[in-house]
Amino acid sequence: MTEKLKLDLPLVLPDIADERDACVGRLTELLQAEGLELAHLVREDGSARLQTVEAARAPELHAVLTALAAAGEDPVALNTSLNGAGEPIVASSEDALAFFLRHGVDALILEDLLIERPR
Repeated sequence: MTEKLKLDLPLVLPDIADERDACVGRLTELLQAEGLELAHLVREDGSARLQTVEAARAPELHAVLTALAAAGEDPVALNTSLNGAGEPIVASSEDALAFFLRHGVDALILEDLLIERPR
């Protein structure tokens, strides 16, 4: 996927405070390798504005990040708007499915349904 994305906030678990910079660093390297624009993710000094995800406030997202950590992956997700260049922000399930069909994203979660592209 070689698209320019506006990446606003890395989402992390609150209990990985000591590891956040390393996780964001690895995420930055991955995104750069994919040719993605990082202007809104990483500041000039290499730091990032992080949003912590607590189970009480966002149980589903917390569970996803926890599962990533349990699998030995960096428990970091990106909070960004979902839309293609020049397109309006996705506002419904139908919009999300249309976005998935038009763009090269790997997977889409709608409610309790996971849609993945064949690998």
